[in-house]
Amino acid sequence: MDSVPPFLQPVYNNDRELYDLVMSNLQALHTEGDSMPAKYRYLFSLVADGMMNHPHGVAAMAKAARAAGATDEEIREAMRAIFVSGGMVALVNSLSGYEK
Repeated sequence: MDSVPPFLQPVYNNDRELYDLVMSNLQALHTEGDSMPAKYRYLFSLVADGMMNHPHGVAAMAKAARAAGATDEEIREAMRAIFVSGGMVALVNSLSGYEK
């Protein structure tokens, strides 16, 4: 079994059926498709995590986007989208996206 994401550990421990459903959806979202390169899927998830004030998710998605080929400029643009869409609170809670 792959490692359990820390933010899903309580779900894994208490409701394996829900955990499997969540993981299958996450895997489907981040599986390379014909229409969109993985780096863009991760960048969209980075912005969504930023909008939901989930700093650990922002950091994880920035790391995954970089591993999939996203540039620092693309990360900066995603961070700008967080600010424009979510305001200062969303931006401040998303600063982990700059960490390499």
